[in-house]
Order: sequence, then C-alpha cells, then structure tokens
Amino acid sequence: MFASALFLSSVTLTLCSQNVPVVMWKLGGDAGTIANVGKHISNSEFSTASLPAFIGDQKKTLVFVQDALSVEDYSLYHAEDTPFRNIKSAIVNYPSIYIESVENPVNAITIWGGKSQTYHEIADNIHGISKDFTNNDKITVYVHLPTTINTESRKAALSHNDEIIGEIVSSVRKTEPDLAVVFTGRRSLWDAPSTSNGNKRISRHLLESSTDVPSTEYASSACKDPIIQEVSSSLLLYVCAIQVDGKLVNETKLPVNVNGTSFSFTLSAPDSDIKFAMKFTPLPGGAWESSAKINGINTKINQDVYAPSGFSYHCTPGTTFKSGNITITFKEFQVEPLYGGSRNVSSSFSRPYDCIGMMSVPILSSLFIVLILTLIMAWALTMIMNIKTMDRFDDPKGASISVPLTD
Repeated sequence: MFASALFLSSVTLTLCSQNVPVVMWKLGGDAGTIANVGKHISNSEFSTASLPAFIGDQKKTLVFVQDALSVEDYSLYHAEDTPFRNIKSAIVNYPSIYIESVENPVNAITIWGGKSQTYHEIADNIHGISKDFTNNDKITVYVHLPTTINTESRKAALSHNDEIIGEIVSSVRKTEPDLAVVFTGRRSLWDAPSTSNGNKRISRHLLESSTDVPSTEYASSACKDPIIQEVSSSLLLYVCAIQVDGKLVNETKLPVNVNGTSFSFTLSAPDSDIKFAMKFTPLPGGAWESSAKINGINTKINQDVYAPSGFSYHCTPGTTFKSGNITITFKEFQVEPLYGGSRNVSSSFSRPYDCIGMMSVPILSSLFIVLILTLIMAWALTMIMNIKTMDRFDDPKGASISVPLTD
C-alpha cells in the first residue's frame, strides 16, 4: 500500500491542468448514460458523475495509464495498421465510451476509487495483477505502461502498449468477467517534456481560445443572430446568413429538418420554393465528406465540405452551392456530423478545419514578388559577371597612347 500512496501523491503533484482523452469499456453490463460525452469534462464532473454513471455496479476497475496521450493519437484509430488493435476490438465488442478531453483524469479516478487502490509497474507479472482482483471485493488497479516519449517511433510505442493492454485484459477477464477497463494518460502529449522532434502542436485556432473549448457562438460582430443554429445528437450546424443568387435571405430563423447526419430546409422564392438538402458520409481512415442537392439535383460546390475525424468544417468567406441557375451561399458556415452511438449531444464544435487553404491570395502575391526580385537579382549578377577589364594600358616608359582627333 505504500507504493499506492506514493503513486497517488506523485499524480497529485505532477498533474496540473492536463486535458487528456479517456477510453472506457466494460466486459459486462451496458454503457450507462453520460450527458457530456464528446466535450470537455472537468476533473470533479468526471470523478463524481461520469465514472459512476458508466461503471455502475462494477466493483473492480483496471486502469491503464500512459505517460502521454492526445486526441491526435486516435487519428490512427481507423487506419488499417492501427496501433490500437486490441483497444479497437474492445470498443467494438463491449459497451464503451470515448471522451475527447478530461481534466486530470488519473487524479479524478484516484478520488473516485477511494482507499482500495493498488499500483503496478508494467515490469510486474500479470499474475500479481490478477491476484489483486482475486483478493479484494472492490478495488481499482493501476498499470503504468512503458513510456512513449523520446522513442524512435511513437506509433510503434503505442502499438506495444496496446499489446500489453490486450494481454493483461485477456488474462484478468478469465476470473473477472464483469471488469471495467479505463485507458488514459497522465498528461497531454503536447504538455509533456519536449522531445528531440518537439511536441509542438501546429494548428489553426480560428474559433477557439488557447484554453477554452470552442463555442457555437462566434466572436463575430457581423453575426448577432445566426439564421441556422442546430444542435442534435448526430449533427452540429451553424450558418450566420444565407444568400440566394447574391441576395440576402431576410428570414430571422430558418426551420431545419435534421435526419441523422443529413439536414434540409426550404426557402421561399417568388417563382417557386427552393429545397436544399445536404448529406454527410464517413470515409475510410476516419474522415467525412458531404454531398448537396438543390431541388433534388446535385450541386457544384466552390469549396469541398469535408474534414478529418475529430474536426469540424468551417468557412467564413462563404461556401457556395450551385445547381442550374440557382446559387446558394452560406456565410460563416460550420458543421460537424457526430458519428458513433455512444457520443451524446454537446453544445460545442471540435477544432475547425478551415476552408482557407495554405495558399491564400496574400501568400501567392508575396511569392510572386519574391520571384520578381529574384529574377532582377539574377539579371544584375549576370551583368556584373560580364564586365570586362581593358586589354591595353598606358606604359610610362614607352610612347604614350595618342588618339587622333581628325581623320
């Protein structure tokens, strides 16, 4: 128990305000109901509400703690050579929950677990871990996985830890069929000590601050009342304004029909009503794409509406859909389809995947100016290199050079 106390104190001292993803699954029972799954959960909310709601009557919990874990690690989840092979199998076959951001999850679990807790380094044999469960009616067992920081390949390190998780869970579930399992990290990868390659996250924060989860309400003075603002269990949708053939739609709030990860609405027009429908489809590898129709006819889009898994699509300048002689433009458009039955509704988008690419007009203009200056410099250097010295010089000891002025 001394090792347990040492572990708990070290967790309390080392964890500040780390936001880390958490995956939980149960070998028996159902997933329960957690109202805030899919968004940021505070330390106290996770320990007092989320953990009890999910784990329920399970009295024995196995917690795998990795030194560093981030949302970006799960971008490899849907890959064919995913490093999370055993975790993926558990999520598919058992009731499971994935929470994208939890404040100090290990600290929250220790508060929830109470006094019946033990700690194992991965060097301990699996028999010792199974023995802890056999000798206790209610217990939380922590397993500290090998480091993934400063390794040659993070993917290989994640795969190695996944194999360890699969081996331990497979051994323990022979005697503990109702076991609850948690996999998380002590800190975010980007808050961990910097490696030789660096842990700096490079991303664009257009709609979010450095500390808060982005809200559906935007800090845009030009958009006080969005025409569309839908929040459902399967779709998050925000549109500031809509233009039809260049003219702004005057409706204050537009009724939208949401069906799964599709939505549609009808606009009134002088000649006939215009029906717009948009559908979102998941892609292999964890991304999603979209298709749109106006009056049942496929549209041409000026910007493809798609994003990787865990991101929302955002476009401030305008996303234009054209079909025949009808053009519809969404101003300040953001959308995110929510896939997975375990994810409940939340009021905030994930990080934005913006429609403004890396090669914008100012960047191209700057590159063009640099190219012009480079050509001028090259021409100047060529002129300097072609300067030739005189082939004859005046000799003071000989006859002076005379230049006749008359023919």
